[in-house]
Amino acid sequence: MHRFFEAVVAPALQALRPKVIVEIGALAGAMTNKLIDYGIEHGAVVHSIDPEPQFERREVASFVFHRALSHDALPEISRIDVALIDGDHNYYTVRGELQILAANAKRDSHPFPVVMLHDVGWPYGRRDSYWDPSTVPVEYRQFSSRKGMRPGQSELVEDGGGLNSQSINANHEGGARNGVLTAVEDFVSSVPTELTYVHLPVLHGLGILCPASHRRDLAPVIESLELSAALESVITSTEVDRLHHQIKAEQLHSQIKSQ
Repeated sequence: MHRFFEAVVAPALQALRPKVIVEIGALAGAMTNKLIDYGIEHGAVVHSIDPEPQFERREVASFVFHRALSHDALPEISRIDVALIDGDHNYYTVRGELQILAANAKRDSHPFPVVMLHDVGWPYGRRDSYWDPSTVPVEYRQFSSRKGMRPGQSELVEDGGGLNSQSINANHEGGARNGVLTAVEDFVSSVPTELTYVHLPVLHGLGILCPASHRRDLAPVIESLELSAALESVITSTEVDRLHHQIKAEQLHSQIKSQ
């Protein structure tokens, strides 16, 4: 998600002036450090949640790190203004995160936050992935395997190729309770809060949920991201080409490592 910072996240933060920012899924800290710098400059508190971070934590008064699962850490955070979700890419986790954000907002008598979600496009928009399947209740788990994926193919790749072949991915794409975008859609349809959804079909997809309470402030940012039908077609086609090149690069990397 850090690749969206300058074009999307930073303008949104400038427009909203949030006091509390939550990041779900820190990994190597690329986005985390950008958020910390913003928090220092603008007086915002940044909470980052990740059970297995891959970076050294910065000792900054305005930064709070939660080494925990998102469903455990989120209820502890109050009055959230902006949330960035890029953690475990599966229906149960993402819908639960959105539900907790809604419950927190009601508890705190605070507006539902602006939420930005990565991987609402292929491959995880309509397919679950599990960092640790044991953290997902059995009834919400798709049948899954440690195999890769190819665009336009529902079944996982059997020859050891495809994208993210080392990840635990749902055996099939699509269907009920499967994928990040499915979780977003089901959440939006189940809550009384009026939410605007914006979708950027590039770099595995970025989704933005904006409540009516923040629509006026965020309107210039949303308008700047609107695509004409022609431009969206070009971007979608280019994204498919990029994905094929990414898969080839992963396969080459695996071959080199095995030599």
